Amino acid sequence: MTKVRQHGLSLIELMITVAVIVTLAVVGGPPLADTLRNNRLTAQSNELNAGLTRARGEAVARRGWVSLCSSTDAANCRTSSQGLWEGGWIMFVDTNGNGARASTELLIAAARPLPAGMSLRQAGFTNTGFVRFDARGQADSAGTFVLCDARGATRARTLGVNALGKVVRPVDTDGNGTPQVLSGGNATCP
Repeated sequence: MTKVRQHGLSLIELMITVAVIVTLAVVGGPPLADTLRNNRLTAQSNELNAGLTRARGEAVARRGWVSLCSSTDAANCRTSSQGLWEGGWIMFVDTNGNGARASTELLIAAARPLPAGMSLRQAGFTNTGFVRFDARGQADSAGTFVLCDARGATRARTLGVNALGKVVRPVDTDGNGTPQVLSGGNATCP
């Protein structure tokens, strides 16, 4: 009599393997999702940081006004709800210095809209809807951008533009875990 050797997994072995995979998914899933959300916030914050820094450099190089404004079509500044930046923004040579792009003003760059569930707001700027840099690289007003997702202000990212036009990351000086704006208060999310 010849013995036939069986190959494969028994039902018990298969059930144990599935149980281990489910356990790992339950334990590892939430931290992984949190990491992905943090990476999205960081990527968007870095893109805005690069845009603000570039606008300042372009203003110095061109010896004139360069502005960033909120936009929804990657070509023109918003005319309503200007403080909402999640629809994207544009950078342009602001020859008339009014913070709104005319069709004759050179478009330098455009940023795509933020992913769903994220918001980008201004706090403290004199002008709502735009930031303008002069030929010396100075901003016409200081303020903070607050980037949020569904987790709220404790997970928000802040980017400030100081009076010299330098892009800075405000520090949580009161230690409550919520990023602060340049004016000293806590960042808030919609």
